[in-house]
Amino acid sequence: VQFLTDSSSFEGDEAKFSIALRPLTQVSSDWNLVVGIFEDDIIEGQKDGSDIIFPFSHQHIFRGYVNGSIGQTVISSNLNFAPGEAVYYNFSTILGAEWVPDNCYLFAFIQDTETQEIYAAAKSPLL
Repeated sequence: VQFLTDSSSFEGDEAKFSIALRPLTQVSSDWNLVVGIFEDDIIEGQKDGSDIIFPFSHQHIFRGYVNGSIGQTVISSNLNFAPGEAVYYNFSTILGAEWVPDNCYLFAFIQDTETQEIYAAAKSPLL
């Protein structure tokens, strides 16, 4: 499977984006697409025993899922794709007031619904 963030835009605190995916082989079970957001460079205190280190730059902070923790089924064994064909999925999510969009990135992965095996993963800047 290949996938990428195709486009993104903002309207107020709402982020809208598309993900294109293309299976590279025939599949024999259902696969889910799970999408979420992480944020880097969050400056806060960090506890170190009884001390607090400040400032501390936190990385890869999970901000939430866009389409739920199990995602949505996007590929099944009965789907047939022409060579080079891709499927586009559109998403929107509300960003938290304290989030810095320039520091956020999307993550996405494809997971077999039967075995829970992850077949492919990617990340892309939100902006």
